Amino acid sequence: MAETFVESQQKLLLKILKDTQKSALFNHLNLQSAMIERDWLTMYEEFVESVPLGNITSYLNTLRAITGDIRAADVHILGYPKIIHSRLPIQAALVGGETFPVNKDILTNSFVIEEKLQNGEITGIEPIKGKLLHIFDDVHSNDAYDILAASFHTLRYAYAPKRVRKKLLPDLVDFQGVGASRYQKIHAFIMLLEKYGSEVEVIFVRPQIFSEISLVLAQREGRYVPIKELCPNLKLFVHYGENIAPYKQSIFEFLKGASCQRMQIIAHPSGLLAYQDSLYEKNILTLTGDEGVFYEFIPVSDLKEDGSLKKHFRRKHAGQVKTGHSYVLAVSNTAGLLGYNTEEIVEIYSTEPFKVVYKGRSENLDYFGEKIQPFMLEHLIEELNKYFTNYNFYIREYLISDHVEEHKSYWLFELSSDVQMLNDEYLQSAANSIHNEMSLQNNFYRQAMLDGSMQPPEIYFLPVGAISNQRTETHIKHVDFDEGAKLVQDILKSGVTYKKFMPRDV
Repeated sequence: MAETFVESQQKLLLKILKDTQKSALFNHLNLQSAMIERDWLTMYEEFVESVPLGNITSYLNTLRAITGDIRAADVHILGYPKIIHSRLPIQAALVGGETFPVNKDILTNSFVIEEKLQNGEITGIEPIKGKLLHIFDDVHSNDAYDILAASFHTLRYAYAPKRVRKKLLPDLVDFQGVGASRYQKIHAFIMLLEKYGSEVEVIFVRPQIFSEISLVLAQREGRYVPIKELCPNLKLFVHYGENIAPYKQSIFEFLKGASCQRMQIIAHPSGLLAYQDSLYEKNILTLTGDEGVFYEFIPVSDLKEDGSLKKHFRRKHAGQVKTGHSYVLAVSNTAGLLGYNTEEIVEIYSTEPFKVVYKGRSENLDYFGEKIQPFMLEHLIEELNKYFTNYNFYIREYLISDHVEEHKSYWLFELSSDVQMLNDEYLQSAANSIHNEMSLQNNFYRQAMLDGSMQPPEIYFLPVGAISNQRTETHIKHVDFDEGAKLVQDILKSGVTYKKFMPRDV
């Protein structure tokens, strides 16, 4: 009989502890007590007692405290001998300005989905025989460090199974000399689509990037360019990294005419990996349980109003979760990353097989007690876009913020059409719908209005590109947490045309 998810997780925690047993981190955390012969649950309780949860910054700072090298660069601190692992060589994956330790296990297992697609193991689609194109945010780096360090996609390339590697795009040579800005990367990927498009059957990409590619293509060509023109044989669009909800309409337009299906995954250098094993079950993801990663689950009720963990939060293993309940995922892995809070929220769909529904990140805009969670607003946008398309426009990007000193909330929405050409009556109706639907769905937002702690947000409708053409190196932010709403103010003062509305209760 095959192992259950819980059984494989129990073995993995023991393996992780054994692999790190002779490391400096193991000794610093006093994990020796967890290795005393006893039942697994007691071992897990000792692990919880010894290993704090935190982000990658707090993890690396712990390593600095161990070495005494408090000014060491992130990559350098991972290069200390046996700092986090007693045997395997550790590499450093550079992702969005952060550095994660990875090893052969993590890098090899990152190709599980490509292998399943080639083997025909994903229900609802025939085996993939053509090219698999990855469109990612971090490109190949030539920088020299104390240990092997590069973008996650650069590091994983060397560990691709032979059959996958033959079909894998892009070739790293294609990215030699590409600039660091997000805009330069998008242009580089458009060139790849033009170069290899006829061979591509699967595209892996964040929805936001895919939506931006369609915009930049249209701006460059002066006309709408469907993906079918570039990739006539495209069969599958695999999206990861964020909710597709706010981009669904723009991606639907981009995919028009293509015989293409959609698949959702969650993938991260920490080893977190979940995928849709049936294209007929939308939004339901199988969490991999034997790929070098041990998962922990923090109930969302143990989050503070701003999305951070409460002082006395609970940590549960896979055998303690309940279906229908939502949790923040934390991971520990065989590369020596212990107690990493991914800040990703999932709802447990089933426990055997272990399946989840992705809910978004554990962050709230909450300066005035409104507790606006991005995934809540994103699903609201998805539903409203079905109505807005009747008036020949839809929301394609958004940014929200609170200005604490002015006691104002700013909600910016980038539209698919020329704002100046749209009827003000339609836009006022759209502003009312956004505000009223949020009031219906979010009790905290409604109460903040009732008790006067928050005024209705100022809603701005902006033209195509006003938000998405930001010249940033990383992804576009949806929430500006600056107390002075700096990013919002910069956009509004940049000279873009916009229309401002105050929503009304209806």
